[in-house]
This record gives sequence, structure tokens and C-alpha cells, in this order.
Amino acid sequence: MTIEITNQIKEINRVHRSLDRYLREKSLGEYDRKKVSIAVDEILSNIISYAYQDQGRHLIRINLECTEDKLILEFLDDGKPFDPIEFIRNTEGRSAEDLDRIGGLGLKLVGRLMDRLDYLRQGNQNKLTLELNYSKNYIDS
Repeated sequence: MTIEITNQIKEINRVHRSLDRYLREKSLGEYDRKKVSIAVDEILSNIISYAYQDQGRHLIRINLECTEDKLILEFLDDGKPFDPIEFIRNTEGRSAEDLDRIGGLGLKLVGRLMDRLDYLRQGNQNKLTLELNYSKNYIDS
């Protein structure tokens, strides 16, 4: 599934509605849906708020793929280069208060919620991939 939005905060609600519908169709449990929702909210908020140096309209694409044992989310944007994995590495050992002051607490949370993060700059695009292995311990009733 692919979702395309523009760089407006109000678009995040539309992503959440589509994402929730898709994940329910794929029978993803509530625990994992919440983890994905938090991660998507943090990543999109960061892209929309910090990636663009102009006030123009930009396209953000989210690709989702469910395999037998994991969910793969891919975020593509044409914002300024930003490697969240490097940022997380560079903020290791900082307190939550310090991260709250300088920013990045949400990215640290995404790093903990997801099982894998990959970043690549391709031409003028950021490509961030998140992977979540399905939880076997939490089942919807």
C-alpha cells in the first residue's frame, strides 16, 4: 500500500486512518498497531516540521508492506538530508530532559519501538525504512 500526502500537519490524520484500516485488514494486533502509529506520527511530524526550508508544497510518500512476519514502512521525502539513525547514535547517553530541550526524544522512541531502521539519501530524496517484527505475545480479543 502507498499513501501520498503533502507537507501539512493535518495530513497525518488521514495517514492514521488509512494505516489503521490497512493494519486491521492484515490482522496486526493492537499492541503493534499502537507502536506503528506512534512511529508514523513522529516521523511524519519531523519531516513536515523540519525537512523543508521553503513554504512550498512537497510530496511525502509512505510505502507499507506486510510480510508473513514483519511490517515494512518506507518514508520518502525531498527535504534536506537528515539521517535519523546517525542522530540517534550521536545523542546516546543524553538525558530525556536534554533531548527534550534540543529535540530528538521522539526519534529515540521510534528507535526503541521499531526492530530495524535504515536510512539512505538517493538523489534529492531521503528514504527512511522502518521494520517491525510482529509481536507474538499480544493478541486482540
